[in-house]
Amino acid sequence: MSEAARERAFRLTVAAGASLALALRLIQARALTTDLFAGVLVQDARVYRETARHLAGGVSFMNVGYPWFLAAVAHALSPSISTVLLVQGVLGAGACALVALAARALTGSRAAGVVSLAGALLAAPPLFYDGLLLTPAPAFACLAASLWLLGLHGRDPRAATAAAAGACLAVPILLRANAVLLVPVAAGAVLHAAPAGRRARQVAFLSAAALALPVAAVLQVGLTHGQWVPLSANAGMNLWVGNHREATGVYVAAPFLQDGGAEAEETAFLEEARRRAADPWMTLAEASAFWREGALRDLEADPLRAARLWGRKAALFFTAFEVKTNYSMAFMAARSRALRLLPLGFGSIAALGCAGIALLLLGRRPGGGLLAGWVAVPWLTCIVFFVSGEYRHAATPALLVGMGALPGGFRREGRGARLGALLVLALVGLAAAWPRPELAAAFAPTLDVRAHVRSLLEPGPGEPPPGPDAFGRALAMTAWQEDDLVVRDARLWVRVEEARRLGRPEDARAALDEAEAILARDLRPRRGLPPESFLRYLAGAVPARLHTLAELPVVREDADLRARATRLGATGWVEARAALEQGRAAEALAALREAVDAAPADPRPRAELGRALLLAGHRREGLGELRTSCLAWPEIPQCAFYVAEQYAREGNLAQARRSAALALARDPDYAPAARLLRAVDAPGVLGQTPAR
Repeated sequence: MSEAARERAFRLTVAAGASLALALRLIQARALTTDLFAGVLVQDARVYRETARHLAGGVSFMNVGYPWFLAAVAHALSPSISTVLLVQGVLGAGACALVALAARALTGSRAAGVVSLAGALLAAPPLFYDGLLLTPAPAFACLAASLWLLGLHGRDPRAATAAAAGACLAVPILLRANAVLLVPVAAGAVLHAAPAGRRARQVAFLSAAALALPVAAVLQVGLTHGQWVPLSANAGMNLWVGNHREATGVYVAAPFLQDGGAEAEETAFLEEARRRAADPWMTLAEASAFWREGALRDLEADPLRAARLWGRKAALFFTAFEVKTNYSMAFMAARSRALRLLPLGFGSIAALGCAGIALLLLGRRPGGGLLAGWVAVPWLTCIVFFVSGEYRHAATPALLVGMGALPGGFRREGRGARLGALLVLALVGLAAAWPRPELAAAFAPTLDVRAHVRSLLEPGPGEPPPGPDAFGRALAMTAWQEDDLVVRDARLWVRVEEARRLGRPEDARAALDEAEAILARDLRPRRGLPPESFLRYLAGAVPARLHTLAELPVVREDADLRARATRLGATGWVEARAALEQGRAAEALAALREAVDAAPADPRPRAELGRALLLAGHRREGLGELRTSCLAWPEIPQCAFYVAEQYAREGNLAQARRSAALALARDPDYAPAARLLRAVDAPGVLGQTPAR
């Protein structure tokens, strides 16, 4: 076959691959825009779309690039989600072709281009992110285009090609500011390829094209508003999330964020920084600096912990599990048959791609340094901040090119290079395959169900409140793994909101059914349940929702509903306490025993029953109930405090002190135990002198 025929066959293969990639994306877009969850945006996607609808100047908490992208699509075509997915599908299909062209340009091998194309078609992450309204989709296409142009520049070093490669980097920088680190990587490739007399000029062209628009955006905000931030004001917050004392290496919502989701992050971080710094006028830029300094202090305070954390993040970068920040791949796969069929996850791509890049480096082949730098930037980003599927996806184009270089390089290179590549393959493969059950629990797809439910029933600015149809759709969403605790929590929230907004007794009754089903379960953290942070949240959320329910007129005016809510602890069993104080001990004990029977695993009603038994003179039985309450989960302070009260009444101050101290160990802010401890330690309390 002639050279021209080979080139024609290669181009036809690339075109066919791009067509297949587009078909997969259209099939996925059809599925995502027609199922039960269609049209409901969650987390960052919802914020991006809302920002795109009302583009305004000023400091942006999140990146400015993606709202601009959405606004451009809306202006040129349509603001609908299906249109955005179509545009991203076209970009994703083009990116698959660009990966093939980049592999051919960087390695000089058409076979490498075909292998890279096959990898791009079989890779799940690109298809996954093309189906989400998030930054990775347009960034992936631009990064692949920049790699291709840099490959062309390596073979024919022209200033125009360098400038075009730089222009392609401008979009990823606007989408995520850390992509600016790719500019020196690209500049290094240009310096290596350009003739001696033209190097400075070509690097200047590349840098100007890459940085002109991002620098203009930073200057506009800084000069107009006096706040200098690198395109978005969340860098300090993200640094703190990934490095504070309790950081795990992946994204975990800050404790003060509570249940707000991504939409509440800006306000939550700003208000918490103002509270901690006692500065009510702190700006968003100053808050970012505050959290950055907090992260650095935590790292400096315990260098050994910091080293372990960064080492964990360095390995987690390669994990086969697609680490979620906004949306889990498992949930998307449940909605997209096309995604379920693709066999290559990031772990496989990383192992094969790194081995191919190692062969290029060890064989001193063109393109090896560029590809290594292209992977190093997102890797270092994840180490410094936290590991996220969205962050590391920027490495995928280079890894796919490295994968394409692997077969030919393994045949061509010597024994030393092969052994080095096999070692890299083994190390990265081990990091990819290492079991991460804690990630699967922390990012379970049921959390996505919960996020969709909340987003559906919490209208944005200017949107009407949800009606019966919206509540019906939300409840239908919760039929997905309906017995899961996360889904049950979502369904309880829906039922409470339904009763609050629609005022129907049947909705309140259904809410009480859900609350009772949750309270009847042992929420103690263990394998098979959601992470402890969620279980602790749930242990506090259910009583709070019961309290909300009890305040509704539909419950207050219905004797049966009111009695049932009271039994489940909606009012903190104050009625039983009042009956006990009025001498109706039998009535109080009967009510509290019913409460324990309704929620046998809940330590709160059992603690109240133990206290009532003690006050009614049933000491042994009361202490037994309090002991059982203290052994349950979550660890509440009341059970230990009621024991301390009993010992104090009996004059056993040493035991009272120990029990009060236990209550404070469980909750340092539990004021009754602190007061009792001060009283026990005061001379002459209860007519006695405390033991020394």
